[in-house]
Amino acid sequence: MISDFIITNVDREILGPLIQRLPDKIFDIDSHIYRMTDIGEQSEPYHDGPSEVTVDEWKTQMSPLIGKPPEGGLHLTPPTEKEDQLPAANRFLISQLKTDPARRGVVM
Repeated sequence: MISDFIITNVDREILGPLIQRLPDKIFDIDSHIYRMTDIGEQSEPYHDGPSEVTVDEWKTQMSPLIGKPPEGGLHLTPPTEKEDQLPAANRFLISQLKTDPARRGVVM
């Protein structure tokens, strides 16, 4: 099982046949774009991954799981530890959405 954002050889064995059955174009409808400094350093499960997930980082993380970069995505601001962190998290998400017209987002 994928944990700590690391794909193991067992994961690759399982993913291989599945990837072959995926469509040519994939639109990820539930992805999170964030900076740990905006959402809180202890936010689960994000604290095990990168400290900043940009659209480019999201593509990098998704590519091994689906065999290619996703065509687009619906990106979300993840939950924050404190309510006053939400505006900064939303601003970061919006700045990332501007980098690619195939991106959509939901701000909290």
